[in-house]
Amino acid sequence: MRLYYSPPFFFVKKMFPATELIQNYRTTNKGGSAASLHPMPRNNMEDNTVKTALSYLKLGFSVIPLKGSWYSKGTNIEDRLKDSKAPLLPSWKPYQFRQPSPSELNPWFRKWPKANIAIITGRVSGIVVVDFDSEEAIEWAKRQGILKTAVVKTGKGIHAYYKYPDKGDIGNSVDSGAKIDIRAEGGYVVAPPSTHLTGSLYVWITPIEEGLAPLPDVFLLKTARRSADFKEYYNGVNQGGRNDALARLCGSWTNHGLTIKDCLENAHIWNSNNNPPMGADEVERTVKSIYRKHLMGDNTTQLFYHEKNFLRFPVSTHSKALIHKPEEISVVYSSKESERKWSVIPSAKWGIPGPFDEAVFMAVNKIISDKPKPLNNPVDLCSLKEMAKMLNYSVSGHALKLIKESLLRLKSLTITTEKTYYDASTRKYLMDSFNIFDRIMFTGEIDEEGEKIKTVRVWLSSVYLKNINSSYLSAVDYDLYISLGNNLARGIYRSLSPIMSTTKSMPIKISYGKLIQKLQIAEEKYLSDIKKQLGDAHKVLISKNVFSKISYIVQATGKVVIVYSAAAILPSR
Repeated sequence: MRLYYSPPFFFVKKMFPATELIQNYRTTNKGGSAASLHPMPRNNMEDNTVKTALSYLKLGFSVIPLKGSWYSKGTNIEDRLKDSKAPLLPSWKPYQFRQPSPSELNPWFRKWPKANIAIITGRVSGIVVVDFDSEEAIEWAKRQGILKTAVVKTGKGIHAYYKYPDKGDIGNSVDSGAKIDIRAEGGYVVAPPSTHLTGSLYVWITPIEEGLAPLPDVFLLKTARRSADFKEYYNGVNQGGRNDALARLCGSWTNHGLTIKDCLENAHIWNSNNNPPMGADEVERTVKSIYRKHLMGDNTTQLFYHEKNFLRFPVSTHSKALIHKPEEISVVYSSKESERKWSVIPSAKWGIPGPFDEAVFMAVNKIISDKPKPLNNPVDLCSLKEMAKMLNYSVSGHALKLIKESLLRLKSLTITTEKTYYDASTRKYLMDSFNIFDRIMFTGEIDEEGEKIKTVRVWLSSVYLKNINSSYLSAVDYDLYISLGNNLARGIYRSLSPIMSTTKSMPIKISYGKLIQKLQIAEEKYLSDIKKQLGDAHKVLISKNVFSKISYIVQATGKVVIVYSAAAILPSR
C-alpha cells in the first residue's frame, strides 16, 4: 500500500523520552489487563512473560514467541537485529488464521522463557498496526491527530494499534522513505514487555484498555481501491492486464489460507472468463510464483532501495566492444531549449565497467539499503566472500579477485552531470563532477586507528550519500535481478525499475533510442536486427514473469518504441 501524503517532516529530538514514557506508563495504567503490566528487569520478567502472553489471548490477539536478544544469532549487529525478530516456531502460518490455545502457548514460553512476544496482526487479532519508525514520522502522525489509540514505544519509534476494518483486506506495506510501515494480514509486531536487541523495552504509552481507534482514512485509501479492483477482476480481464490481475488475486487467496491446489483451481476457473484466456502453463507458473512468495513471507523477497539516479543513468556498458576499455560513455537529452548530459569517464588502468561490474554495484547498493539510516561514512559492506555468495559465484580466489577489481574499477570512475543528476536534498539538477566512492579499503588493511578492518569499507561521495539519506530511492527485487542470468535482461530490468516501482500504469513504453543509451549498446537500424539484438533478453524477462508481453511499434517517423506489458509482480514502495 502506498501512502498518499507528502508530510513536511522535521526533527523533534525529545519527542518521547524513554524515562518519561516509562514513568508515565507506570503511574497511569491500572488494573490487571495486558496493558497494565509494568516494565521490570528482564530476570523478573520471565515468569511474567507467559502471563502477559495469556492476557493478550484473552484480549483476542493471536500470539507467538520471537527469538529476541537471548535466542538470536548473527555475525554482526544487523544480522542479530534481523534474527531477533524471527519466530521461534518452525511455522507460524496457522496462527495467522486462529489463536493458539493456552495449552499450546504455555509450553512455548516454558521452552523459551526469555523469548519476546509477538502479536499477529490482521483479521485474526482484529488489529492493524502502523509502525512510525522515525521522529519525523511520529511528528507527522501527531499533526494528523491519528495517535488517539493504543500506542507502544519501540526500539526507534512507536507502534499505533487500530481496529481492523469490517470490509476489505489490509496487507503489509513498507514505505522506507517515510519510515511508516503497516502490519496487517500475514504480519506481526513485537509487543510489550519484550526487549529490543539494544536493551530498550517495548512499553505501552497508551494502553489497550483505553480502546482502539478505527484505521485512519490515509491508510485505507489504497486498500479500498484494491478491494474494489478485485471485484472487477473476477469477471475476467482483457489481454494486457491478466498477469497483474492474477498476481493480485492469488495474493489475496493465499492471505486467506487457500492451499496451492485451491489457488490453481480458482485461477483456472477465473482464467476461463478472460479475453482471451492465458495459457494453462502461464497460469500455473504465475500462481506458483506468487504463492511461494506469500507463503514464505518477506524472507524470500529481496526488495531493496537503490539510489535512483544510478538506475536512471548507466555506470556500465553492455557493449562487448567497450567493456573495460578506457572509453567514455554518455547519455544526452536534447531539446530546443537545452541539452542535458550524463557522462561516465573511466581511468586508463581500469576502463569502463561491464555487466559483471553492474552486478557488483547492485550488490553494493543492496548492502547499503539494509544499513540503518541515516548512513554515515565510512560504510562497512561485507567480505569479498559474502559478496561472491550474493552474486551466486563460487567462493574461489579467481572470483574474489574479479570482485575486488570490480570495486576498484567503480571507484576509478568520474561521473559528470550537466543537469542530469538530481540532488534530492536541494531539489536541483547538478552541474558537477564526482566519484561514486571517494575511498575504498579491503579486509585486512589497517585503518587510521591501527586496527585491521574485517570487511570491505567504502566512503561514498557526498552527493551519493545525501541522496540515500534523503530517500531518493527506487525499489528493486535483488533476487529477481540475479536470477535473470542474462546480462542484457538484467540491464533492462535495472533500467526500467524506477518506472516499475513508482507506477502501475502498465504498459511501459520506451523508445529504442533511449533504451540503448541506458544499456550503452550499439544502435541497430532495422527492426529485424533490433528484435534479434534484444530477443534473448526479452525471452528471459517474459519467462521470469517480469513482463507478460513485449512488443514493438514503428512510428510514422521510423522511430521504434518498445512496449513492456503487464508485469505480474512489481516491486512497490
